[in-house]
Amino acid sequence: MRIRTLFTLCMSALAVTTAALGLYLLAQAVMQYRTAGRIAEVVEVRSRLLSLMEKIAAERVAMLDSLVSPEVAGDQAKGRIRTASDATDGVLAAVEHNIAAAASPTTARQLEILRALRASLANWRGKVAEANVKPPAERDGQLFPTVLAALGARASSDLDEAM
Repeated sequence: MRIRTLFTLCMSALAVTTAALGLYLLAQAVMQYRTAGRIAEVVEVRSRLLSLMEKIAAERVAMLDSLVSPEVAGDQAKGRIRTASDATDGVLAAVEHNIAAAASPTTARQLEILRALRASLANWRGKVAEANVKPPAERDGQLFPTVLAALGARASSDLDEAM
């Protein structure tokens, strides 16, 4: 074998090896890029879930304040509840959108939890609104602790599961 042929073979082998290594490194970089994107989505969802917990707590405070008021809830109390409810609904809609867009293996379960939470919120909002038009003496005495439990530890537990 002549030196020119040997040199050509060696350079070709080196070029093929270099190209294969480059393709491997490119594939690894693409996988890391995709993983970083998924991590960013998960962080965004969790951030919004924490914000949702905060909004539910604020709404719960407004509801419970109106229930312990010594008089029928006025426009100011109803306005605070409505403002808190609107804020909660806005964050809840954003969370549902983020989760649906993420398309992770847990998406279906997370959306199920959020739908149940939305239904629970609607239920308790209705009950509190009903109680707020009654004088304090005619209100159900168990409504306060029930709302506190449902929108407190139970809602937080459900949202923890959604994370």
